[in-house]
Order: sequence, then C-alpha cells, then structure tokens
Amino acid sequence: MIIKCSRCGFMNKDGARFCVNCGNNLEEDNSSRNNNTHNHASNNNAQDNASNSNARNNNAEGNNNARNNTAGNNRNNNIPINNLEWLGQQIYEGNLPLPTDGCPIILKRSETPVLVLHNVTLKEPRSIRTSVGGYGGPTIRIAKGFSLRLGGVSHRSMSHEEIQDIDRGTLTITNKRLIFSGSMKLINYNLNKILSITDYKDAIGIQRDNKQKTEYFANLDNIILTYQVDDQSGKTPFYGFLLKAAILGQME
Repeated sequence: MIIKCSRCGFMNKDGARFCVNCGNNLEEDNSSRNNNTHNHASNNNAQDNASNSNARNNNAEGNNNARNNTAGNNRNNNIPINNLEWLGQQIYEGNLPLPTDGCPIILKRSETPVLVLHNVTLKEPRSIRTSVGGYGGPTIRIAKGFSLRLGGVSHRSMSHEEIQDIDRGTLTITNKRLIFSGSMKLINYNLNKILSITDYKDAIGIQRDNKQKTEYFANLDNIILTYQVDDQSGKTPFYGFLLKAAILGQME
C-alpha cells in the first residue's frame, strides 16, 4: 500500500511514519482521513446512487474514449501526464531499471550504479559586483561649450548572486554516492551528506553538509527516459522530480 502525503503529495512506501520528502506525520494523516470517511459516509451513499445511474449511461462512451486515448498514447510513445506521479513512485521504489551505460567511475566494494546521466550542466550561485555612480549638483554655463559643475561624483559598489554555468559532465548516482564528473570539476560525496533536494522542471538543487551554496544539476529535460514497467512503456523527459525520486529511493 502506497501512502500519499497530504502536505506535499509525495508517495511514500508502506509502513512509513513520516514523509521522506517533507517530514509530515503520516500516521496523523491516516487518522484524519478515517474520521472524514466516517462523517461523510451517509452523504456519499446518496450521491453514489445517483452516480451509478449516470455511470451506466456513460459506460459505453467512456470505454470508447479510453480505447481512443490509449491508441493515441501508443502512437505518440509518450507517457500520459497523469502517469508521471506513478512513474516517479516506480523509480523511488526501485521497480524501474534506469540507464547506467557509460558509467565513468570505479565502483567501491558492494557499490552498484543506479543511474548515469550524460551532458548534465553543473550550476552554482556566484557573487556579481557592479558599480553604481553618477554626478550630483548644479552646472553653470560660462561660455559656449564650457560649463562649471559645482557638484561631485558619487560612487558605490553593489553585490548580488547569479546562478551561473560551472561545468558540463556526467552525473552518476550509486546506492551510496553522488558523483559529478566534469571537464573542470569533480564532485563526489556520500548520499547521507545530502540535507535537502529541491526539484525543478529541468533541474534539481542539492544542499549538502559542509557546503554553503546550493549545487544545481540542470538540463535534465533534454535527456529522454525510455521506460517499461509490466505492461506500460513509453518515453518522457527526465524531469527534476524523477531524479529526486531516484536519489531518495537510495537514501532509505
């Protein structure tokens, strides 16, 4: 049985007491759901009777639509959007083999590759300093083409952070480590050093122990994942939340 967190929507393994994504108390969620189910049971019975009548009338039309949708999905060979949550759960539980071709690292004893992604961009925040200045004060015209400026020039320096590309390389996830192998930079640390993971459409941001700034691994949606689980198969961009699910599945 999969337990869905009411706070963030993450699908947790059976028996989990707390959500691995946000820390929400899943046992309190379950108790609340049971009370709500009991209080609304009588109202739902009346609605169910009316719905059953409509369902019988629409059953034939619904079946035809389902067949047409399935045929369209097979032709496009793309994952239906409502199955993305299911796919993330399969990755989290380890039911879906992920690509590991071209693993660039030497594995340690009892270490196995889980996921290898090529052409990943490493991004990090960088401080950008800019100078702001200008002239202030009155100007008196003395002659044609000549003037006397009685004010002065002010100047100040301002700093802000921008997320910039640092390197491009291969991101490897094993059952123990995260390794980024770039042309200029090598990152290597155990998964238990990870403090938080934020997922985006095309990237994830990782905060880890003894590292002040967030590291971003981007351009993930340019990588296409071909999947097959039981009787379901297709292709989808490797969105950030899928990489997050793969990492969290190894941290359990």
